[in-house]
Amino acid sequence: MKHERLIETFNTHRMSAAVVQAVATARDMELEEVMQAVRRAANQPQQIPQHLIVYGERGSGKSFLMRMVEIAIERLVQEENLPVVAALLPEEQYNIRTAPQLLLAIAAKVRGAGWQDSAFTLDFRPLQEAWEAAVSELEAALDQRFGQGFGIVVAMIENFDTLTRNLFGSSNATQKKTASTRAIEQSSAEQLLRKLMNTKGSRLMLVAAATGTVDQDYERPLFQAFKTVDLRIWTSDDCIAYFNRRRDLEQQAHLSLPEEARARAIAEFIGGNPRLAQLLGEVLATSDAHGIAATLDALSDHLADYYRRRLDDLPPQAAALLDALIRKGEPCTQTELAARVGANSQAQIADAFSYLLSSRLLVAGADKRGAGRLYRLQDRLFVHFYRRRYGEPENAQGLAPIAELLESFFTRNEREQQARRHLEAGEWANARLFVINNPMAKLPSDGFCPYRDEATIGMPSELFQLAGLNADEAIRAQTELKAHPDLAVKYWHDKANGAGSALSRAASWLLEANALCRCLMDSQAEEVLVKALHLSEANGDSDAQILALSEMATFYVHRLKDQDKALGLAAKAGELAGQAQNNCVRAKALHCKAWSVSTAEMGGGLEAIGILDAAYGLASDRGLQVHILLLKSQVLDKLQRYGEALAVLIQVVDLALITGLVYIRIEALASMGVALFNQKDYEKSEAVCNQALQLAVDISDQRSQCRLLCLQAGNLRELKRLDEACDIARKAAKLAKTLGDLEAQGVALLIVGFVLICHGKFKEANSELEQAESLAKKVGKVHLQLKAIIDRAWCLALDNQYEPAIKLAQMAIDTAIQTMAHADQHADALRLTAWCLGKLGRTDEALGTFVAAFDMAKVAGQKQLLIAILEDQFDSLGWQALALARVTIAELLNTAFINDLWAARQIFFESAMLEQAADVVDVFATCLVDVNSDDKAQLLQALLDEVQGAVAYNDCWEAFTACLLQHPQALSLLTAWQGFEGVGWVWGWQVKNQGRAETYALVVRQLSAIERLIEILPVEKALNHYLGELVNGLVNSCDDAGFLQDFAELLEGRFDGQTVSAEVQRLRAFAQVHAAKDKEQVLQRLDPDLALAIRLILGLPEPDDVQMKGRKKGR
Repeated sequence: MKHERLIETFNTHRMSAAVVQAVATARDMELEEVMQAVRRAANQPQQIPQHLIVYGERGSGKSFLMRMVEIAIERLVQEENLPVVAALLPEEQYNIRTAPQLLLAIAAKVRGAGWQDSAFTLDFRPLQEAWEAAVSELEAALDQRFGQGFGIVVAMIENFDTLTRNLFGSSNATQKKTASTRAIEQSSAEQLLRKLMNTKGSRLMLVAAATGTVDQDYERPLFQAFKTVDLRIWTSDDCIAYFNRRRDLEQQAHLSLPEEARARAIAEFIGGNPRLAQLLGEVLATSDAHGIAATLDALSDHLADYYRRRLDDLPPQAAALLDALIRKGEPCTQTELAARVGANSQAQIADAFSYLLSSRLLVAGADKRGAGRLYRLQDRLFVHFYRRRYGEPENAQGLAPIAELLESFFTRNEREQQARRHLEAGEWANARLFVINNPMAKLPSDGFCPYRDEATIGMPSELFQLAGLNADEAIRAQTELKAHPDLAVKYWHDKANGAGSALSRAASWLLEANALCRCLMDSQAEEVLVKALHLSEANGDSDAQILALSEMATFYVHRLKDQDKALGLAAKAGELAGQAQNNCVRAKALHCKAWSVSTAEMGGGLEAIGILDAAYGLASDRGLQVHILLLKSQVLDKLQRYGEALAVLIQVVDLALITGLVYIRIEALASMGVALFNQKDYEKSEAVCNQALQLAVDISDQRSQCRLLCLQAGNLRELKRLDEACDIARKAAKLAKTLGDLEAQGVALLIVGFVLICHGKFKEANSELEQAESLAKKVGKVHLQLKAIIDRAWCLALDNQYEPAIKLAQMAIDTAIQTMAHADQHADALRLTAWCLGKLGRTDEALGTFVAAFDMAKVAGQKQLLIAILEDQFDSLGWQALALARVTIAELLNTAFINDLWAARQIFFESAMLEQAADVVDVFATCLVDVNSDDKAQLLQALLDEVQGAVAYNDCWEAFTACLLQHPQALSLLTAWQGFEGVGWVWGWQVKNQGRAETYALVVRQLSAIERLIEILPVEKALNHYLGELVNGLVNSCDDAGFLQDFAELLEGRFDGQTVSAEVQRLRAFAQVHAAKDKEQVLQRLDPDLALAIRLILGLPEPDDVQMKGRKKGR
């Protein structure tokens, strides 16, 4: 219900006091200033009253303030019985043509005379006589009301600028030598009024109101009698407060949040003008852009006289500046405006420009291009009026004239609704206003979006065929969808309405949704998708439902980033697969089902492979085949079947090339890079990623570039090219920041942090990792957040701050437990904790924690993490890693983690060099089984030192030799045999722990066993050929001079030849040095080369004064 008569927009005099007080807004300060002056005048009647002039542009609320003053004076009289009366003259005084008539009008108000009783009679007396009579009449009226000589009148006169021109003429008229009699008389009248106003004991106080464009000639005597009160413009909060007060008055609810946003838009549009706020209040509840345009058009027509008066008030130069500003575009700088009107400098337009500023016609804003200011018209409705009345015809067509208001008036979702409504109606010019003016709008150049972009690239997708188009029609429709999605909206909307089947109707709606998405209107795209699904369900058409569900799943995962919602839709589509009639649709349903199933925690991957194979057999569309194969590769990767995944990805790359799906090629190549990375083939991964990166650069796909840069940084990190890795990772982080991709930025910063850790720059690394953690937290990526926390803990641990590192790791563990997910990160945090405990010497706690980490990694299916846990245990606890090594080998057998398996074997054998392990030969047998190529043979040869050292410690040479004989295929691939240094090292360690005699007997026995071993090896060398390796190992671990001497004698008596003599000499030299108190004296007597070797092994310094055969110290 509207109460149109309650609020008088152009005549507040007719509004009741209750209504005025109810809606009074943002005028408390001005009212208080006026009332303080009134109170002083009433309490000090013998003083000169303070006259006030209220300045404000038209519509700023001057009349309303006068009415507020009148009401406040009446209340003052009632509450305090002060002798004061308010005389509010009509807003316009066309009947007052002489100064005496002004006083008579005030006197009539004091007497309370009616409108008919206050008519003027012609007065033929001279001005002075008529004036004195009018003063006497005013005095008499006050005497009659308050008593002889008591009381004052507060006369409120609006449009005082107009009245003064009518009564007193122009300010410079009397200065002319040829001034007319009329001008002289007007000047005299002005002096009479001024004298009355400035006389002590005067019973007249004036409160005048004028626009800010009045000729403010402060040398004019009359204006020196006034104090200025400036009305401030309303803020957006003031507008909201006014609208809510008005709604209280009209018994309506306060503005909702969306309506408040609209109120702020109106406040901005009207420049804070209260009168315009009153007039535009009705459009707050509308959602019809055409209705708003009609309201504004009608309002600008209604205010035409008002705006013309504003233009009439402008001096010529100011009017020219205003016209140039509106005509040639806002905002602009003062310098630009001067150039527009042909001025040589700002100085030439300074006065006119200042006039526009002081009149509050202009508002200034910051210039982002520099330090200057940008200016525009404050009242946007005035601009609307000016363009419609004085601009080109096209400026008044459609919604273009109010585009500026529409941008801020509607929410983003409402703008999209308006745009969609106009697009479907074929009103493209109006629709583009809502899209172009969308502050979130930007071209889709930030990367490939499978939902938004795929339908526009390569061969037309199956949707075009299902919508009923032939091949040629499909190509034309695809081209239009890509180049003119706004036109495509109407095409597909009409196509859906005229479709002959539920399936073709659904396909048409889905393509309309895609077009809306390409117009940057995702909320409207979602509405169309939902409509397509609901109507398909209502029709009971399974094929249409599957199609809608499949597209919606793609939309939710790629546009709204709602994976859970997307998986639910995909699962629902999969359930309908058996009901599908169309093979293409059934293939899509199976594809959805496989995706849903593959996300299951247990066993889903294997089932998904079978479903995808069935889907591929049904799919005739190559684009759909590409997607099926791509998902299959991802499932295989998840199953850690990397070789199979790579084979499928090669198919995807080839098929994507045929279909023109360059984005899929990039994704497939990137996935190949990941698979190769997981296989630790970093050089091949780098090459594949480079290929994909170049494609992404060629098509300006920045999001793919960002991902690939992160992959490249990871490859370079593993290849120990740390500086390159850091540079690439920083480049990726910078690009991700530009794109607003916080997750990618976090990933890149993690790599930067890791590289800095490798460089030992722990403080810098922690700073980067803290940023990564913060970014991950912002986007809700707990896995990324945990990785950052754990890496920060490694910063502390590697800096020997073990206790703080354990506390930080515990934070990660607690978070993983709370989320009931991220078992891999949970395991990683336990690994770090165990390593720190080992370094602190808390062995039992460390062992238990390593086992817990290992078990958690098994639960997470992270076999790659198993070797990291084992390596850290070996690093911190040494041979005590034997048991875990044994379990790790069992876990990694028959998997794709070949390098990790051999690394675990190395730790096992190295641990078995110091600890009893009955299964040394059994584990070695598994190595021989794996040796089926030259590459595997090289892996085994690299391990022989540890293997034979373990055999020596566990004294199982006979079983070892027999095992070799059982695997001739492995022996045949071995081109060389080494590894006896480990045997010598074990013997030296046994001397320390088992004693000289027991070890000597063991060595004698094992030498014979080693000779028997050598006999079966495919090498034509005797044991004395390997004596150098044995001695190397022994002298590096044994410091028992007696044992070294005994071993030298054993070799000398058992073997002959020059090689044996050299090794005997070396053993005796080491024995002499160990036995000597003055080792340097012994070394000085030895061969210089031998002495240098002994110094290096035993860590003995060279004397400063010694130079041996030209060799200087430190060489």
